[in-house]
Order: sequence, then structure tokens, then C-alpha cells
Amino acid sequence: MVILNEAGDRMLLVKQNHEERYYLVAGYIDEGETAEHAVVREIREETGLRVTGCRYSHSHYYEPSNTLMFCYVVTVAEGAFVPNEEVDDAAWFDPGTVMEESVPKHSLAIELLTEAGY
Repeated sequence: MVILNEAGDRMLLVKQNHEERYYLVAGYIDEGETAEHAVVREIREETGLRVTGCRYSHSHYYEPSNTLMFCYVVTVAEGAFVPNEEVDDAAWFDPGTVMEESVPKHSLAIELLTEAGY
């Protein structure tokens, strides 16, 4: 998910698994829920933030795990992060520089952000 603040001038990324780099928030769709519901649930679970807008961007086939991914551009109300056990840290970044400075080069995040227009 590409997560933006309501002004659209900050992008939220998270650290997981004690890694040094930041990544997009991602998750799985549970049985019986829609993709949009999964977006809201995953963001709430991993960051504690409230989704105020959700727009489908595109799908992306990820061959290494044989997974079809759905990318959503999401806005959230800014507030205090309340990460769960899956998230080590969360931070806001400038969307204009996030691909050059914040996410790993040649990563899935770069592909998703590029396809979403960032």
C-alpha cells in the first residue's frame, strides 16, 4: 500500500524484521474479506492509523512467491503510531524523494511505486 497523509505531502513507510531499510505496508486478504477491507485492517493493525481514503491503483504479479499483489493508494489521518509486533518502526517521508533515498534499490517497493506513478 502507498500510504499518504491527508495533505498528500508525506508517505508512510515501515521497518520490519529488524532490517535497516523502510518498506511499504503490505498484508494478506483474509478469507471472506474484500481487498479494501484488508487494506484498512492491515494499516490499523500495523500502524494504529485510521484510513480516510482508499483507491485501487493496479495489480502486480510477483513471480518469486507466485503472488498477485493489489496496490492501493491510501490516505490516513495523522496520529501517533501504535505499531504491532510485525513493525519495528514507522516514519513519514517526502514522496518526491522516497524512491531515491528511502526504499531499497531494485526492490518490489520500487516497482509498485513506479507503477502507481511515484
